[in-house]
Amino acid sequence: MQPLMKLTFLSLIIFSSNSIINQVQCTRASLEKLIPKSLPPLPISTNIFVIPPSSSPSDTAAAPYNDPPYSFSPSSAPISMQDSDGDPKDLPATFKGLFNPFNLKNNQQGQSSWATSLFENPDVKKTCGSTDNPELCLSSLKQFLGQGNGDKKTDTFSLLEMQVKATLQATELALGLSGKKPAQSDNDKDTVKDCKEMYADAKDNLEKVLKAIKSKDIGTINSMLSATISDFGTCDDGAEESGGTSSLVGYGSKLTKLVSNCLSTVSLIKDTGATT
Repeated sequence: MQPLMKLTFLSLIIFSSNSIINQVQCTRASLEKLIPKSLPPLPISTNIFVIPPSSSPSDTAAAPYNDPPYSFSPSSAPISMQDSDGDPKDLPATFKGLFNPFNLKNNQQGQSSWATSLFENPDVKKTCGSTDNPELCLSSLKQFLGQGNGDKKTDTFSLLEMQVKATLQATELALGLSGKKPAQSDNDKDTVKDCKEMYADAKDNLEKVLKAIKSKDIGTINSMLSATISDFGTCDDGAEESGGTSSLVGYGSKLTKLVSNCLSTVSLIKDTGATT
């Protein structure tokens, strides 16, 4: 019995194996019918990442873009232009009626004729010749002694009064110009505020000088002129110490020269005994 059982068992194994093989072959044949042997290549568009050119009113190709060069556009009303002395020389039309000592270097060609004729006056020659800045002295007197003003008094006190009035006008001009350029930083704002206070005080001092001239009060004239120089210097020195800036800084140099001329005229008055 044992050999017969072995033979039967072996036959069952062979039959099962053939059955499995047949099933696998049938499954493979079914799959081959469903899936093609080779897939066609996918179409690839070559224009997927191409950016079409922008439309233009003209048929010509647009010019390639280039970065523009850096440049500065000058303002219509420059504030900090300076003459050879380092003094601002801009003058807006609204201040043309005031004496402007800040652009004298620009007017030298037309200055010689009237300066020569004005200097021929012995009183003017003596007064301006006693100052450290005779050219500036002549310029400050021009509006008072120019054409049509030949009948003006030219005694030393009268010439002093003219110089003080011119200095007062120039101070008002500087204050007007200072408002043309706003301060940027807080430090600059403080500097501008302090300088405006000093210039306002200088105006008050000059007005007191004019009153003192009427009474020929040499002591008050001298002290107020000295205080005015101090005001202009305080503005410049304060700006330098604080590191701030103000459009008034720079005007003080020429204004100080004007006041210095006035003090020289006061000294001339005292030296010549013209106080009575």
